Amino acid sequence: MATPNHDHHSIADLEAVRRRLAVASLRMTPAAESGHPSTCLSCSHIVPALYFAGLMHYDPARPD
Repeated sequence: MATPNHDHHSIADLEAVRRRLAVASLRMTPAAESGHPSTCLSCSHIVPALYFAGLMHYDPARPD
């Protein structure tokens, strides 16, 4: 399983990831002609914190 690097992530680092997620969500929702961008934007605040705190794990080779 891929493990994030949890060493010394600043609030600015988390905010940069959050912004990238938000922009991607805002681009993908209309491109798919479906979805709820407000939900995605809310999650963009939560996901980086959970991931970099080591509470959320993701392995791109096994997305299941």
